[in-house]
Amino acid sequence: MGIFDKLNQKEKASAAPKKNAAESAAVASAAPKTAEMEFTEALNAKSGSAAVAALEKAQPEERKSIAANGALMSTMKKTLDKKSRKECEKYLPVKASGNPLSGAWNALKGKANNVLSDASDWWSDTKDNASDWLNGAKDTASDLWNGAKDTAADLWNGAKETATGIYNDAKENVIDPAIDSAKAFIPQNVSNGTMVGFYEVMSHVSNTMSQKEMDAHRDQNRETIGMKNGNSAILGLDDKNRYIENQDELEKIAYGKGASNMSYSGCEIIATFNALRAIGEDPKLEELIYDYEHDGMSLNGQIGTAPSAILRHFQKEGLECEMMKEFSPEALAAFSKKYQTFVATVYNNENDITSMIHTVCITKEQNEGSDDTFSAHNCYAQYGNNRDSRKDHMLQVTAGQKWVPLVGFTSLEEAIANISRSSVKPITLIGINGKELSEK
Repeated sequence: MGIFDKLNQKEKASAAPKKNAAESAAVASAAPKTAEMEFTEALNAKSGSAAVAALEKAQPEERKSIAANGALMSTMKKTLDKKSRKECEKYLPVKASGNPLSGAWNALKGKANNVLSDASDWWSDTKDNASDWLNGAKDTASDLWNGAKDTAADLWNGAKETATGIYNDAKENVIDPAIDSAKAFIPQNVSNGTMVGFYEVMSHVSNTMSQKEMDAHRDQNRETIGMKNGNSAILGLDDKNRYIENQDELEKIAYGKGASNMSYSGCEIIATFNALRAIGEDPKLEELIYDYEHDGMSLNGQIGTAPSAILRHFQKEGLECEMMKEFSPEALAAFSKKYQTFVATVYNNENDITSMIHTVCITKEQNEGSDDTFSAHNCYAQYGNNRDSRKDHMLQVTAGQKWVPLVGFTSLEEAIANISRSSVKPITLIGINGKELSEK
């Protein structure tokens, strides 16, 4: 039998599976959609309402199956907003595994086995074809050469496509989920107390600044800040604006060593400054920097300032203060009534440690005849940025003022949740009362 006869037989043999596949597809299209299919389609359409509807009418076993599908849960996290995700999670009896490697690895092994099976079939076919090619070469060397060239090209292209497919599957099902899991590990698995302790240890063992360098910083910063009658051009402070909002513009103000400066890692000091102003004090920023370079600066300031050092500073000032490290809506509501102002340290994104940690001051406005309202300061809020989801809480400002506070929050919990534009997770919250209340 010649090579062309074998090829004709293969074409006839392959026609039957294709016909069966077409018939199966027709039957599948007529069958009702499963809850998982509807949920997947909703995710692909980025429709939170459709996803919730699919879960709502799903049977308990279907919900378990959906919740156990790591890839599907990862897709839900990427495509739906936070509110829609939480609505969906009400119907899911279990959370997807925090480590998607197991299911993804099994899927990858299955694909690898298919590839090996295809390779085995190819090798068997190649051995048969090689015999035919050699017999054909006796009649015409030209045909053999041309056929070999065409076959080599097809094999090379097939190998490239197979390798690309394996890499893409691995990236989607293993590599990317593993990276996401690693980014979320610290915010989701390390306790707040442990994180506070880490910063405290680093503030004592990782700093190499000399007294001479600290003194030089204080003199340099005093001149750069140029504070007069409570106002400073570089800090954006004037008779109408009492709080620092423009950390992004303060790279000329020194703090720590190396890459550190007030723009890069000075948020805890700015939060301290703003909190002291909120309770009627008149702090000097250069003195606060000097104090934290002595006590609180972590890794020469390159990872900011220890939260426990902020608490110690208020205690040294003789102020009534307290730190929270465990959070619930009820505890936050009670805490908000007890103190005048607050310093909050948070993960900017609970799913991504590379989004870093930020510390801000949250002030409270007591309104006669109505509930208290809260404002968050130095939250990198830029008035006029319509892409910022927090724009409804930004003050309308005069021309030339770029960075603004976020105002009008009806609870302390809401103010904390809007410190960044991502999924905020609090680490510590310090409540402070002014001297008048502290002395009672």
